Amino acid sequence: MFVAVGCATAGGAASPAAAAVAAPQTVAYASPATYANFPSRFAPIVAEDFAGRPGRTPIAPHGSAPVVSPRGNAVAYLVAGARNTLPTLWLANARGNTIVRTAIGRTDRIEGFSPDGTWLAYIDRGRTERANFRLRVADLATGRSRTVVADRDVFLGTSFSPDGRQIAYVTERSAGWDEDSRGALRVVPVGGGPSRRLTAERTAKAPLWGPVGIAYLHPRPGGPDKDLLRSTLDLIQGDGTGHRSIVAFPGTSAMSDGLYPVAWSADGTRLVANATAFDARTTRETEEGWAIDVVAGTARDLTGKTDGVVASGLSQDGLTVLAETGNVVVSYKRRRHDVVTLPFTGGPPTLLARNAGSASWAR
Repeated sequence: MFVAVGCATAGGAASPAAAAVAAPQTVAYASPATYANFPSRFAPIVAEDFAGRPGRTPIAPHGSAPVVSPRGNAVAYLVAGARNTLPTLWLANARGNTIVRTAIGRTDRIEGFSPDGTWLAYIDRGRTERANFRLRVADLATGRSRTVVADRDVFLGTSFSPDGRQIAYVTERSAGWDEDSRGALRVVPVGGGPSRRLTAERTAKAPLWGPVGIAYLHPRPGGPDKDLLRSTLDLIQGDGTGHRSIVAFPGTSAMSDGLYPVAWSADGTRLVANATAFDARTTRETEEGWAIDVVAGTARDLTGKTDGVVASGLSQDGLTVLAETGNVVVSYKRRRHDVVTLPFTGGPPTLLARNAGSASWAR
């Protein structure tokens, strides 16, 4: 099942950023975690009352991959369709006793809400391998969708600008997302118009637009093995100026392609990212979350050890990380997942939900 629960802000004196998000917040996750990223699976979706009263309110009878809106008042999710058809994207309100659900379109990937919650982006594609991929946005006031970018290439990440007027994206003609996939970073107006290329081809993936620019993974080939990547987490402005590297990937695995940015703090000084790796000797595949100090240019594993704890979000005050445990595969057997929170600066986790995953929040 998916669960949306009230989430209080961190204790102690509130910073200006924390005060700005003091309104009721929402955390959504999938439970059991085996349903987290598979839209062909089914699980009920429920919500806990925002006033803190006991009990949970059903949001939908089944779905997957929930994404919470910035204001915490809505949850987007996928519902599996008939065989050989794409799942349907649904939107449900997450507050009150009456749950209203709206079908948006067909997709297998939700890209996210605009910062003001007026748009919802998703990837649509045709029914054949030669069909175009389409980046579409749904106007949540009317429920109508339109295409922003149509491309034969695979989308390797998209992200709204802070004002919601533009979308950064990366595409590459390939079979799918893997450690060698990379393309050019581009920006396009949400209202329509030509895109602008910000980086050279095959130099970017996974853009995340934040308050101080667009962070993205910059793969850099190197070493004796042609598949070995020495990547950096880079930053560039929306007009293509101010390019710089934030931090080099500190990991040691030859099979990792670097840091995928996940979430910014509201002041742009902190960032959380994830990295994947595979050890062929032990058949141990792991994903790790990293805390990035953008000002100092440093990266620290969230827990200080290789244990499969990945980042799902960061509170706007930059103090708390939403995370998921169990992202370790040994001999293709995945461990159980739990949803937790962690202090950005390090410390023990706080359990939110056992046997749950695919977490999203507005905090």
